[in-house]
Amino acid sequence: QIYQYIQSRFYRSPEVLLGMPYDLAIDMWSLGCILVEMHTGEPLFSGANEVDQMNKIVEVLGIPPNHIMDLAPKARKFFEKLSDGTWSVKKTKDGKRYKPPASRKLHSILGVETGGPGGRRAGESGHAVADYLKFKDLILRMLDYDPKSRIQPYYALQHSFFKKTADEGTNTSSSVSTSPALEQSQSSGTTSSTSSSSGGSSGNSTSGRARSDPTHHH
Repeated sequence: QIYQYIQSRFYRSPEVLLGMPYDLAIDMWSLGCILVEMHTGEPLFSGANEVDQMNKIVEVLGIPPNHIMDLAPKARKFFEKLSDGTWSVKKTKDGKRYKPPASRKLHSILGVETGGPGGRRAGESGHAVADYLKFKDLILRMLDYDPKSRIQPYYALQHSFFKKTADEGTNTSSSVSTSPALEQSQSSGTTSSTSSSSGGSSGNSTSGRARSDPTHHH
């Protein structure tokens, strides 16, 4: 059964807005929006209504591809089809103006070049440009207009964003272990093995520090 109202508006996927069939991929869209919000402190798409919501998505991601639009029951609520077969954003009834499609760059929203929005994490471990580029790539895969090609949970967890970085001794895959041998080693209180390890992971002050910012690969 297809419900007309599903998902909180800020995190509502395009296929739901467009009245199309949906599946679990809508949750990956929502997660992408939430990760950006955790990083910036502001909702990525903060629409006051569905038309405003779609326009704010288009500002960042551009107009959805034709193969989606041509099948979308509610496409003409937000867009108009031109004579050449392409789609354009309709003028809103309230006259609200928006930035051109795809002109509000995720690159700038995330602060890829500046160490986060306003440079507030510049110079910190896990906040190099290379780290932000990985984060941006993951978000764009989560915010794919096409639910069929939107990244799936298994592959999202394999993304390079979650792997070890050059300036950290641990990564997501090794931060938690249930190995009895490891637990015994940790409980013995010895430090010789950790001090001689190549990464110095146990002694790395940044690896054990919990952060809310998703660009920190803990």
